[in-house]
Order: sequence, then structure tokens, then C-alpha cells
Amino acid sequence: KNNDSNHCSNSQEHISHFAAPLSPDSSKRHRLLSAHKELKELRLDLQSLRETHAANTRQMQSLSNSVVKEISELLTTAQPKGATPLRTVQLLLDNQIDDYKMGYEEIEAWLADLDACIEEMRIDALNRRCRVSVAEVEAYALHLSRLSQRLASFKGQIPEICNASNLLSLVIEAEIKLQN
Repeated sequence: KNNDSNHCSNSQEHISHFAAPLSPDSSKRHRLLSAHKELKELRLDLQSLRETHAANTRQMQSLSNSVVKEISELLTTAQPKGATPLRTVQLLLDNQIDDYKMGYEEIEAWLADLDACIEEMRIDALNRRCRVSVAEVEAYALHLSRLSQRLASFKGQIPEICNASNLLSLVIEAEIKLQN
């Protein structure tokens, strides 16, 4: 069977397609159907490319953050030997606050990305340009799950910052007592 015959809406058109040479109208119809099919494929490819780009962007951001964190840790451990306890605690607190800020920015970016994807899907569904597939819903659910896990770990960093802040207060009090 000819694959082009799949576009015909009934069996009589299918039979007449083979029986008679293509008329100008059927030729135009065939080209329009082919163009429509190609347009659908291009839209799917575009959506796939957008999702891949978003995933790659998140991955690069994550890699950049981990490299910055490693460099910060190396700089913290390589502090000068003459550093005072106050300076050491200040550096520790600064690093924890910087990590917290980077995590916050990462979560904001993830939320904005997820919000944009869901809004685009909603608009497409409302305009009936496409239907939402189970795979898309599962991908967004997985993205949301990862975001929830990241938020939970982000929330766990707050006590660490509070502990470092309390330690800084104790060190400042101790240094003030030593100076008096």
C-alpha cells in the first residue's frame, strides 16, 4: 500500500486515488496534507529541543554551582595560618550563606522553568493545538518531585546557618572578653 493513501478520508477516495491520475485539486490537497504532517513533526521536534535545552541549561547551572562550591571549599581550607578564630567562623558563615543564596537562585530558576512549561502546555491544550501526553505529565511530575526534594534539602540548610551564626556570636563574645 502507498503511505500517501493514509490521508484519504474514505475508501472511495482511496480507490479513485489509484484509478485516476492526480487532478490539480487532489494534488494540492496531497501537498497540504503533507505540509500539515511535516508541520506537526516540526512542532514536536521543537518541543523536544526546548525540553532538551532546558535540561542542558539546568545541568550546566548545577555543574557551575558545584565547581564554585568546590573552589569556595578549597579557598576556605587554604586560609592563612594566622587567621583568628573570628575570621575562621566568619568565612564559614559566609560560605554557608553563599551556598544558601546559590541554592535559592537555582530553585527560583527551576520554578520559573516549570511554570513556563506548564503555562505553555495549558495554552496549547486550551487552544486545542495539541493534547497533553502521559509522557509530558510524567516528565513534569518528575521535575516537580526533584524540585520538592531540593526544597526539602534547602530547608535543612537553615539550621546550619543558624548554628554558624550562633557560633560566630560566641566567638565574638569570647574575643571581646579577651580584649577586656
